[in-house]
Amino acid sequence: MTCRKRTSRPVQVGSLIIGGSAPVSVQGMTKTKTADLWNTLNQIRSLCDAGAEIIRLAIRDQDDLTAFKSLRKKTALPLVADIHFRSGLALAAIKAGADKIRLNPGNIKNPEELKKIIREAKKGNVAIRIGVNSGSLNFPPHYASPHRGEGGGEGDESALARAMVSAAENYLQIFEAEDFRNLIVSLKSSSVRTAILANRIFRQRFDYPLHLGITESGRGNLSLVKSAIGIGSLLEEGIGDTIRVSLSEPPEKEIEAGRQILQALGLRYFYPEIISCPTCGRCQVNLFGILEKVEAGLKGLPGYPRDYAGLKVAVMGCEVNGPGEAAAADIGIAAGRKSGFLFAKGKAVVKIREEELPSVLLKEIFKRRGLIHQTRGRHEWRPYNLNSLRGRCGK
Repeated sequence: MTCRKRTSRPVQVGSLIIGGSAPVSVQGMTKTKTADLWNTLNQIRSLCDAGAEIIRLAIRDQDDLTAFKSLRKKTALPLVADIHFRSGLALAAIKAGADKIRLNPGNIKNPEELKKIIREAKKGNVAIRIGVNSGSLNFPPHYASPHRGEGGGEGDESALARAMVSAAENYLQIFEAEDFRNLIVSLKSSSVRTAILANRIFRQRFDYPLHLGITESGRGNLSLVKSAIGIGSLLEEGIGDTIRVSLSEPPEKEIEAGRQILQALGLRYFYPEIISCPTCGRCQVNLFGILEKVEAGLKGLPGYPRDYAGLKVAVMGCEVNGPGEAAAADIGIAAGRKSGFLFAKGKAVVKIREEELPSVLLKEIFKRRGLIHQTRGRHEWRPYNLNSLRGRCGK
């Protein structure tokens, strides 16, 4: 499955293009106080190592701003200054080297102050994100809880989504009047349905790149499911140019989740993908034990994950779906009674005893890396190029 991306205008953010024909990028945000220079730098490096392509930092005061200026010199990754309430900090962040400024229509509203920011952004070729959050706009009380408002959930979600788009549209008019279109827009809510509706409505009216996310989604499995459904639904419709998965978790987990969403949709490939059955009473091998050995062994192969990104590996445990899934994968095993078959290029290659299944599969994966995809035309293998990040994670 590959999603068809709707065309949006390209916007340059440092060395990164967002929108246009560029791939959907994965963003992260530091969770330290920016003025805590050492810990913030460590988080930037961790985010970069995890695969973040753009990083946002909160700028609340002059101490944060001073630290931001120092951090700008430590990484080649695009940095975003997240500004609320104080427009003067946005002006200073532009001068400090920010590649993008995030502004919130809910708390920076003065048109004259915005025009000053626009002028400075033009001089520095700095992008601006108009970040609309349902929780920070002054909406009528019944909008605040879209699932429990008067008149039922769906109607209020739709009204809230329209109000969010209206807030973005009113803000955009100020920028467009100043002939500034180096803009990215986000419309976020903790309600999955509200976020989806708002982004759909906006995309019908405007071609600015969209930053996607489900804000305040929490932590644990529910937060991951909410983010995957909200972000994934829009991406599947071709809506969205850059994403951040907002979790109450270490920032590296946000990057991992974002990349997994993109890979699940076939938009980008970062890791090998293991297809495995959940098992049932038909399974006659220790599939969980086999799976654990395959997963651990893959991570130990030279060049992991770079050389195996997008590789589809099947680990199947019975004769019902096993042969078909193994044949459909790039390489795999399908077990029967205390044994199984190795599949490659869609065909069964050799019968193997149960205890040898993991090692034979891993040896064959390493042997065939890069070759399987040249001979099969079923999907384009597009590995994630880690070399593109070398030298960008800082000194």
